[in-house]
Amino acid sequence: HNPLVTGYDYKPDGLKSWNVSGKRGEMITNKRVTVSGNAKIYPGYKDPMIDHAESETLVYRFAQNDVISNENVKIFGHEFTTEGTDFSYKLDTNIMKYKGTPHAVYFPGNKN
Repeated sequence: HNPLVTGYDYKPDGLKSWNVSGKRGEMITNKRVTVSGNAKIYPGYKDPMIDHAESETLVYRFAQNDVISNENVKIFGHEFTTEGTDFSYKLDTNIMKYKGTPHAVYFPGNKN
């Protein structure tokens, strides 16, 4: 992955960064970056809540510090995958939402 844009969030427990990559990108200065063509968002720090999310198009909005998409988004976690539409991910609060027909698959971890 070569990030087209990296967002930073400064927290008391340290700096957290998120990378957004894809084949194409378009930026409106101080407003947003639209990334398309195998667009992905993935963490640039240790112990994230998710591994990555991908869609055909993702939009990173600077003022809101979030990533949104109206298209189908697949979210990959450590022991699950899920997907849905009308996706939003607030990077500063780590809250992810999607409204359209969600579908989830969970992989039970080893309990030993």
